[in-house]
Amino acid sequence: MALGLAQVSAGLYKGLAIGLLVSWTLTALGFTALVALNTNSTYLEIIACTTLFSFLMCRLLVAWNPSKTSQNVTIAQVIASADSGSRRGALVLFSLCCTWLYELLIQGALLFFMTFFGGVMATAIYNDAFTDVHEAADTDGSTTAVSVEVNQFKDMAGFDPTEMFKMIPWRLLVYLVGLAWLNFLSLGVYVLGHAVVSLKNVLTSPMST
Repeated sequence: MALGLAQVSAGLYKGLAIGLLVSWTLTALGFTALVALNTNSTYLEIIACTTLFSFLMCRLLVAWNPSKTSQNVTIAQVIASADSGSRRGALVLFSLCCTWLYELLIQGALLFFMTFFGGVMATAIYNDAFTDVHEAADTDGSTTAVSVEVNQFKDMAGFDPTEMFKMIPWRLLVYLVGLAWLNFLSLGVYVLGHAVVSLKNVLTSPMST
């Protein structure tokens, strides 16, 4: 009975770890794609995003298929356990964690502004603000910059984007935004935890390692 519960708990823990690593890896991949598309990206941003994606991918591979023997050590295992027993590896990982936290701070600020302004736009759409603007424009001939942009997009694409947006339940959008923030914050806590552990290994490991 106890062995069965232990196996079930181990399976649940492995599934949760793999699920979190998959979401974090996809997030890092998204950051890497954004940096690659941005022509004004700095070398620090490129290094931070690519190394974070590589590290998370290695952690995911190790969690998905852990090695049962110490003889067959893969590159993914070496990268995933860089801070284990090696002062130099811990120092390198701590430096990378600081770079990752800096990049996550920038991405977090961008996500905050996107959430704020996206929430304002979504509130206006769901409250039929654009409909009221169009009706007022028909009576007094006045228009706003938002209504002009919507009309131009409608003429070019042949459909009204606000109508498609209204088809999505607002509760679903709230849940998706909440999940995005939960995923982002959990990734930040994960990187911060690795930074703390790496710093501890740097301070406590022998100088010769």
